[in-house]
Amino acid sequence: MMNLSALPDIVSIKKNAEIKELFANSIKIHTRYGLFFLNKESFSNQIGFAVLIKKSVGNAVRRNYYKRIVRSYFRNNLKLFVNYSKVLFLFNFEGKVNFQDLTKEFDNQLRAI
Repeated sequence: MMNLSALPDIVSIKKNAEIKELFANSIKIHTRYGLFFLNKESFSNQIGFAVLIKKSVGNAVRRNYYKRIVRSYFRNNLKLFVNYSKVLFLFNFEGKVNFQDLTKEFDNQLRAI
């Protein structure tokens, strides 16, 4: 697996079978910008993480920007996800998003779990 950041304990989820399993067997957290799928099943020293975005959200530049800000949130708030072995975020919002709004929304939704 590819290393997502400078942190050695975060890896990218790339296999289609893993993603489908997360859709079926995970805790779902609804946010204004999409869904978090959190899975606790297999504990390891690495956390798997992925961001999926539909093409209808915008052009490649916009989609890549959204992926960067979601990954940045994940890295900055890793303590919220330490109990989960795999985290998937399905971005499904078709408006303008900035990092501050996204952070505020995610903090409100994720700190409640």
